[in-house]
Amino acid sequence: MATTLTAATLTVNVSESITLNGTTYDQTVTETFASIAKFDKRIISIPASTSSTLYTFASTPAGLQFDSDELKYLRITNLDDTNQVILTTSAASTAGAQAVNAGGTYTLMGNGVAGAGSKAAITAIAVLDTIFVRNSSGAAIDIEIVIATA
Repeated sequence: MATTLTAATLTVNVSESITLNGTTYDQTVTETFASIAKFDKRIISIPASTSSTLYTFASTPAGLQFDSDELKYLRITNLDDTNQVILTTSAASTAGAQAVNAGGTYTLMGNGVAGAGSKAAITAIAVLDTIFVRNSSGAAIDIEIVIATA
């Protein structure tokens, strides 16, 4: 059976606006991603005091993996109103982490990530292979995840 799905363009807008001392500073940045054929959006509950693997990616995906070569856009939003989560992205033999505060959002516009074990500038990136999340709080935390691939 042939697919009847027609790829589309995803548009992402990031807007900032603040007025300080009567002067408004605002900016909207728009990014478009052509030929998006797969779009996954879900809310996941992360149990208290646990680490979980959110997603895995591979060049030749199997089962529930996403195709790392086709990843165009990823967004993870912490829906909790109090607690942060720790988001870890890994590639090859490195990993890097980012705190996502309550109500905060992490975005990735492409498939490149890296990590370092020292206070040195990272000079190369690798293809994302795994996303983990850590909930250190005493209660479950909901997060929303959006993944768009070609």
